[in-house]
Amino acid sequence: MPWFRLITSLILLCLTLSAWGQSHTVYMVGDAGEPFEDGNPVIKLIQSHFEEDNSPSSIIYLGDNVYPRGLPELGHPDRHQAEEIMKGQLDILKGYRGQVYVIPGNHDWEKGKKGGYQQIKNQEAFVEEYLAGILGDSANTFLPDGGCPGPVEIELSEEVTLIILDTQWLLHPWEKPREINGCEVGRYNDVFAQLEEMVRRNDYKKVIVAAHHPMYSYGIHGGVSNAKQHIFPLTDVNESLYIPIPIIGSIYPLYRKLLGNIQDIQHPKYKAIRNTLEDIFSYHPNLVFVSGHEHSLQYIAKDSVHYIVSGSGSKSTFVKEKQFARYVHEGVGFGKLVFTPDGNVTLQFWSPQTPDTPIFEQVLFNKPYQPLPKAEDFKVNFTDSTVVVNASDQYDTNQPGLLGENYRAAWRTKIEVPVFDIGTEKGGLKILKRGGGQQTRSLRLEAKDGKQYVLRSVEKYAEKAIPEALKSTVGAEVQTV
Repeated sequence: MPWFRLITSLILLCLTLSAWGQSHTVYMVGDAGEPFEDGNPVIKLIQSHFEEDNSPSSIIYLGDNVYPRGLPELGHPDRHQAEEIMKGQLDILKGYRGQVYVIPGNHDWEKGKKGGYQQIKNQEAFVEEYLAGILGDSANTFLPDGGCPGPVEIELSEEVTLIILDTQWLLHPWEKPREINGCEVGRYNDVFAQLEEMVRRNDYKKVIVAAHHPMYSYGIHGGVSNAKQHIFPLTDVNESLYIPIPIIGSIYPLYRKLLGNIQDIQHPKYKAIRNTLEDIFSYHPNLVFVSGHEHSLQYIAKDSVHYIVSGSGSKSTFVKEKQFARYVHEGVGFGKLVFTPDGNVTLQFWSPQTPDTPIFEQVLFNKPYQPLPKAEDFKVNFTDSTVVVNASDQYDTNQPGLLGENYRAAWRTKIEVPVFDIGTEKGGLKILKRGGGQQTRSLRLEAKDGKQYVLRSVEKYAEKAIPEALKSTVGAEVQTV
């Protein structure tokens, strides 16, 4: 009888945990690309966590994996040291059974220089070949592929979706791959549109968006500096250059605060990317955005979005707690997101200085998992169903004399169109890809017999026909009428 009760209790416990959800841990370490003679203490600390915890987990290397200019080509005098830096980070994965993802940063793109694309191809080839030997398979671990921008959608667990984005691609002014080079998307607007679609589609799950560049930061990349950076500005280049340059030395920190270089949030191009992403995230509460770039640990909460900076994998710089910051730490370390079956998402920051306990721990939010209903649960029959709509509402205007009357009535005319179920039509249609011309949007579908179909919008979207240089001007607001 006692054995029966024990077995029954265990079964009930398993059923309860299954009903609650799954556990998963995500390790986040960025900017770990500095060389160490005796091994990187942050990487060693992560390895100790692997050895103590065998629960399902993932690790994300958040870029700037090799300082100062990424991984050069074979035969280059710096190649050997660059390989050793990368190996030092990856060797801890021997025996690791979790998921591994390596994201590039601006230093991996040759510090944003002309040869950055080649450096990315070098690093991707090396990382995936080296990890194949460590992990015993040829997993796709360096993402996005081929220097493309992404976004890349990954299911970490039934409840957690990871979306990876290469923000340096968005900032990089030199050669980079686009759609003609094999990228799924190669236009700025399409990158953001696909990201928004991925986030929206996974809204019922817990979503992590991972990139190298932070959206908010209270270090030098966010325009925040200390007295040392004003009096001894050369220490930003070399820690040993304690040469006092008062007054004149303040010009550089002030420049980065007010205007910034392209790697700073204040730079117009960086800020435009930040504002676009922030707008996408604002519609999806409790999204978690993780990044590196700034050499500190930061937790920032704004408008129900959780911004995590974990960029002190090998060095640290000044950071200040202000505005939306809930916690900052000036020191090396890494971040850890813990997803528990009860729906809690907990953030931890760990430092080698106190290896046995986190320096910060907080439950970010609670979101119990509610899976979507299965397709077979929907018994709606769309046979012979129709809707009555007009082609477009965008051509209504109170100024017909200015914009003309041609075809305006035709666009507003109500028409009856059929409704079909994509899951049952032609035996079930699979979405292959999105597309479209200069002014239309399309969806390519494939039936079970291999025959393909294309749905094309009647509505016109004129923004693609606008030259790139005009897309940030009032011209982008003018529609084809």
